[in-house]
Amino acid sequence: MRRKDREINDINKIQEILDRCEVCRIGILDGDRPYVVPMSFGYCCEGGVLEFFFHGAAAGKKVGLLREVDSVCLEFDIGYEVISGEQACSYSTYYQSVIAYGKPVFLEGEDKVKGLDILMSQYSDRTDFTYPDKMLQSMAVYKVVADEFTAKGHM
Repeated sequence: MRRKDREINDINKIQEILDRCEVCRIGILDGDRPYVVPMSFGYCCEGGVLEFFFHGAAAGKKVGLLREVDSVCLEFDIGYEVISGEQACSYSTYYQSVIAYGKPVFLEGEDKVKGLDILMSQYSDRTDFTYPDKMLQSMAVYKVVADEFTAKGHM
C-alpha cells in the first residue's frame, strides 16, 4: 500500500466499516475483461478470518462466471465525501474502504441456510427468518473466504 498513513490494520475497525457498508462490489474476470456487480452481502469474522456471503439467481452471467474463476475481488466503501480544493488537483475525498480477495464457494443444505442467515443479519436485527425449500432450490448462495484483505481510510 502506497499510503501507509491511511492503512487500517485493526480488525475491529475493519469490521466497523463492513458493519456500516450497504453494498459490496464483486469483480470477476470475464475472459480478458473485468465484470463488476454490486451485491448485498453478509459477513462473519472468526479469528481474524473474514468470510463474505452472497446470494442470487442460480443461473445467469454472474453465477456462471463465479463457478469458473479461482478468485474474485470484493470492494466495500463508506463515508465517501468530496473535499474541495483551490485547484483541480488539490481536491480529495474522505472515505473508508476494504478490498478482499478469495475463491467463491457455493453452499448447499444447512450451509446455504447459515449463509442466508449471516447475509440477512447485515440488514436486519431479526433472527427468525425461514426459507421455503422452493426458494432455496431456485437460488445460489456462496461465500468468499478472504485469503487476503486490506483496508484504507481518509477521515
